[in-house]
Amino acid sequence: MQAHSVDSGDRADTDLRMLWVGVGYGQDTSRQLIETAIRSVCLAHNLAERAIAGLATLDSKTQDSQLIDLCHDRQWQLRGFPASDLGAVAVSSPSAIVAQLIGTPSISEAAAILAATDCRATGENLRGFLRVSKQIFRQDGHRAVTVAIAQSIVLLKESF
Repeated sequence: MQAHSVDSGDRADTDLRMLWVGVGYGQDTSRQLIETAIRSVCLAHNLAERAIAGLATLDSKTQDSQLIDLCHDRQWQLRGFPASDLGAVAVSSPSAIVAQLIGTPSISEAAAILAATDCRATGENLRGFLRVSKQIFRQDGHRAVTVAIAQSIVLLKESF
């Protein structure tokens, strides 16, 4: 699995940030809509935004200046995964349309799960699980952002 990662700076509370927000969106989707979607999902599911470690998405979206700026401003990491890696993740809400257009049946759910499970940055033995399945937010009838949230759990090594 190859992931593109952008670290947006030092964080004193890194150990408290265990949530990964997977995002998928089309062209011309505003940063404001992405932020509103994330805020709405967190509020609806009683999740603290301060617990977000970062955003995860399709690897090509990690070059999007609005995502880079959002992650920098919020001190979130940004991770991207190739469609082939996303397609290998079992998800609760696959999309035939996304599979046809992008080559993977899931972006937001799969990216959130992969980021939550990715232990390369911390060296910890992590397992990610989906806390919030994909939620779709629309604006102007055609612009949309899809958000899903996964949580990292540190697996303790058994000692005998």
